[in-house]
Amino acid sequence: MNTTRLFPRVGLDLYRKPIRDHGRPLTYKEMLALPKDIPARPHNCEVWAVDGWPTEKPLVASWTHRPRMHPPGDLILLAPAALAYTFTSISFSHVNELIMVLFLLYAHVALYLVFDGALTSRNGFKIGWIATAFIYSEVIHWSLEGFYEAAVIAPLILCARFLADKRHLLAIVMFCAAVFIHFRALFFAPWVVLAAVSVLRAKEWTTWTKREWSLVPIGIFLGGAALGVYAILWPILRDLPLENAVLNLHHPVPGKLVGFVLITIVVAAGSLIYFRAWLDLAVLLWMSMLLVTLREAYEWNLLSMLAWLGAPPLNAIANQRYVQITRILFLVFVAIVALREAVVPTWLLQVISRS
Repeated sequence: MNTTRLFPRVGLDLYRKPIRDHGRPLTYKEMLALPKDIPARPHNCEVWAVDGWPTEKPLVASWTHRPRMHPPGDLILLAPAALAYTFTSISFSHVNELIMVLFLLYAHVALYLVFDGALTSRNGFKIGWIATAFIYSEVIHWSLEGFYEAAVIAPLILCARFLADKRHLLAIVMFCAAVFIHFRALFFAPWVVLAAVSVLRAKEWTTWTKREWSLVPIGIFLGGAALGVYAILWPILRDLPLENAVLNLHHPVPGKLVGFVLITIVVAAGSLIYFRAWLDLAVLLWMSMLLVTLREAYEWNLLSMLAWLGAPPLNAIANQRYVQITRILFLVFVAIVALREAVVPTWLLQVISRS
């Protein structure tokens, strides 16, 4: 929220300079003037004064030693909270509650599409609802933890639906919207590549209506803004150490990398090859390569990948339920091995203990 407040003031420097460089240390007098719900040294965050901002509403942020490492879509998602905090008397603690409500709202837009897909799925009742339960548990968990990544699931599922219906332009625009929200949408790059190739191969633009042509600048803006920010951040991203649960160059564990590759290629990829699910195979191999080469990987990165479970069948084959089973098993494997995520709903205990 506070980086959203900063953006009109610093512009693209939000992605060029560390967040702390846009503020200054609090004076002793300013520390004393802080509201009770803003500790001078909050857990996992830092507090900085920004000239021109009210003393009682300073810059509170984590990861302040880096620029903002997300695409610009998160600024729009947090804009309602940022506007309320800037122009009303809402307190810091109450605006954080508002942010939680916003995150849950974005999560439930995704969950609506997930449940809708489960109700209309032909993959088998049990399989569809197993996938839905897994998605629901992870989405609610990380949204309650304060992560916005669930917002990227909805445009990714819509991208897959439009791709399945051969509405390739809409699929491309939805993918651009997803990347605009979070860079992890690039896990599904094979989808947009297929959509773009299909548009070019069939020369679909020759039959586009005015309404369809009006979507082109929207897609260009969304995709261009995301890739532009990524280009600005690239020198910093490139210099981050390669440290993830699968491949850590500082503390290498060859067995873990070999095991991950074997499971991916022999089991998951092998089953998709057997069922000739070529697009799912492309997603699996691309996703696996990115997971191995991620500079930093965290448990909540699983959220964007869950769109795969909510996506409709994208291969014209009869054994769709086995493809869905492969998707589920692979993502559970990724969650445990590559992201160190416990897939059991331990968040329920947190809700019960705090109620």
